Amino acid sequence: MLRIVILALVLAAASKVACGQGVDADIKKCLNGRLGDELVIRSCNAVIGGGRVPQRDLAVALASRAAAYQRRGQIDRAIEDYSRALELTPDHPDMLASRGSAYGANGDMDRARADLDRAISIDRTNVYAFLNRGNLHSEAGRYDEALKDFDEAARLAPNEGEVFYNRGVVYTRLRQHERAIADYDRAAALNPSDPDIFANRCSEKTILGRFDQALPDCSEALRLYPDDPRVLVNRAIIRAKLKDYSAAILDCNAALTLEPKRADALYVRGTARFLRGDPLGGSSDIAAAKALQPDVTAKMAQFGF
Repeated sequence: MLRIVILALVLAAASKVACGQGVDADIKKCLNGRLGDELVIRSCNAVIGGGRVPQRDLAVALASRAAAYQRRGQIDRAIEDYSRALELTPDHPDMLASRGSAYGANGDMDRARADLDRAISIDRTNVYAFLNRGNLHSEAGRYDEALKDFDEAARLAPNEGEVFYNRGVVYTRLRQHERAIADYDRAAALNPSDPDIFANRCSEKTILGRFDQALPDCSEALRLYPDDPRVLVNRAIIRAKLKDYSAAILDCNAALTLEPKRADALYVRGTARFLRGDPLGGSSDIAAAKALQPDVTAKMAQFGF
């Protein structure tokens, strides 16, 4: 899954505001995303409603509140705040890129593309604009254009893990598994606490039949985020291929507890039951899987089931 990146907006301006210009604690909290979205929004409300800051700093406060709204999934509010910020600081590339990401999250791809194109035309070094435009291209199936944007983002920010994660997702969609793994390797080195990276790399290695290498990645993904049924099923596939049928069944049971109508979990559990010597239980699970998802057999064939 691709991830839209929400900018840490206007950091230079924010740090300047927060350093001894007579600005009170509210704006310092408003600009500090590490404090949590609720406190950021509350503090920004006080700043925006107080009329105590210059126009440019008000724009930064609006953008900070918008980013907090966007992280909480309140996209319409985020777009409204980004638009107000842009009225105060027209053509600010970071704010255009941020509003573009919000439009994209809201499904308004034309406005998203317009904002991101404009941000890039103003600032050809805006890595997040390239990254989010690459995401838009990828979601539309324009993979060549997506890769061009991700390549440029990687050139501009070789230590930004999100660039390599999202480019890896495109390579996954293109079934270029070795390139995907290489990008997930880079992403994991930069963001070692991100479960999605390990989950995706596990899936790629599983497709390539590298089960001994895939297993630690799935286990690490589940250590970081235990309640992901997709990863539990993937690890069950690996364990079944490694003939650890009891462990595979346990992973499928855990996935089905989280998502009772998950066809792939039923299918893998059924296969593991067959191979462990329980043909009745196996046939029951596989029949239930096919009833839920008639093409499940074809989808599981890529793993040799």
